[in-house]
Amino acid sequence: MPASQLFRKNAKSHLENFEIRRNIYKSQINAFRSMVSEELIGIEIGVSAGRIIRNACLEVGAEPCTEMRTLGLEGIREDYVGCATTLPFWNGTFDYAVIPATISFVDEIESVFAESHRILKDEGEIMVGFIDANTEAGTNYLMNRFNRDFYLDAFLYSSDQVIELLEKTGFKSVEVYQTVFGNVEEISDVQEPQEGYGDGAFVIIKAKK
Repeated sequence: MPASQLFRKNAKSHLENFEIRRNIYKSQINAFRSMVSEELIGIEIGVSAGRIIRNACLEVGAEPCTEMRTLGLEGIREDYVGCATTLPFWNGTFDYAVIPATISFVDEIESVFAESHRILKDEGEIMVGFIDANTEAGTNYLMNRFNRDFYLDAFLYSSDQVIELLEKTGFKSVEVYQTVFGNVEEISDVQEPQEGYGDGAFVIIKAKK
């Protein structure tokens, strides 16, 4: 099954995991919040039913998945039905773009990064969050019973692979942050992000246009 279809099929159960593993998702949200500014214009591409966008001061979201859009997008000022490879915005519209955790479920990741590059202003920033499959913590996360089916046919990336793809599509000045450390079954507190990668299950890579 294509990764994009898998995402649609499991949208509801994925969102239920936000509540079951609240501290894990709060750790991810806090990492994004530490990188964005209320004074700049940002967009979230793949809105995860608004979990990131509502908690990170973003007001614009684009989500092609009907199942995801109908499960909790209230409170967002502007939301668009938009494919991540053909976004309905002018060149140079946004100061930053957030792609929260969806690159594992898109079939043309280079096209997604290239389209994000197009809609960003000069020196605008992209922030890409994902599970780093090349770490022990990431493997533990993916094999956890709450995540196993959702990621069964997903595309899995290492941090080095995502950095290479971003640079290939014109991004530069890469910074990397990580969170969700340890066994996901044992995480009971919200964790603070740390610089670098290799230890945390969830990684955010920030780069400039």
